[in-house]
Amino acid sequence: MRQDSWELAAAADRAGVEQGSLTSVAHLAALPLLQSCGRLLADQVPRHWPHGYCPICASWPILAERRGLDRSRRLRCGRCGVEWEVEWLFCVYCSEREHEQLGSLVPDDTGETLKVETCASCRGYLKSIATLQAIPPFELFLRDLETVELDLIALERGYGRPGESPSRLKVRLT
Repeated sequence: MRQDSWELAAAADRAGVEQGSLTSVAHLAALPLLQSCGRLLADQVPRHWPHGYCPICASWPILAERRGLDRSRRLRCGRCGVEWEVEWLFCVYCSEREHEQLGSLVPDDTGETLKVETCASCRGYLKSIATLQAIPPFELFLRDLETVELDLIALERGYGRPGESPSRLKVRLT
């Protein structure tokens, strides 16, 4: 639930399995509970959340939507499916707001429909998709997979995505 890489590494060592495999299985095992929490708590999420991480599960967004005719920038969590609006000139990873440090990579064949938002300060990137309506939570992973070429473009140019959120999720199962 917390995506604690140290805890997952220790559990993998104890079980004698590869850490990446255990991390993938743990992530998938947590999704049904996180998606349920996202549905139950979505109406409690403030319209504008000033942070780059999810207000429900503290995960980084899987992508950004430039939604509707006004192209509001909404971040989407791939774990719990929640969305939150953030300002335009803002790196979700390091909070950079200097426009000279923020940019984008736009593939020639997609126009403005698909692009990669980049930050020169932290070398982070986030895929961005123009949509008219919200992508349903269950389709977020499909959109992420459909746009893997954007990941390759960003990685090729030296950009990356952080593994852990800067905020620790506190979980107590009862």
